[in-house]
Amino acid sequence: MMLKLMWLNLYSQDSKVYKHLKLILLQVMIRLQKHQHQRYQVMKWLSNFIKEQITEANDYKRTRQYNKLTPRMKRAVDMVFKAADRNADVIANFEKNVNAAAKKFGVQKQDLMKYFDKETLTILRR
Repeated sequence: MMLKLMWLNLYSQDSKVYKHLKLILLQVMIRLQKHQHQRYQVMKWLSNFIKEQITEANDYKRTRQYNKLTPRMKRAVDMVFKAADRNADVIANFEKNVNAAAKKFGVQKQDLMKYFDKETLTILRR
């Protein structure tokens, strides 16, 4: 019982220890809020990144023309798009990228070019 009374006296609202603990608690709460805000910012950035980079970068995979392709052709098209994302001058290197993809995956260059023509026409019709 005596220990309880000492505890209450030690942490009474007038004591220095109480004020010090209150200050520490306030600092901890501020830090937690700051970290919570940082966590919110990171999650917001990650959500935007997923929305912009992952979904928009793979929009071509949801088209009817792409879904009609054979697995080899799909891999070749993916290679061309990845190469286009890496290179700054897409138009100048397009022919080279198509040739490299056709050779690597054993598909006809003309078939790849037909796919890109069809996709372009589909996009222009929208």
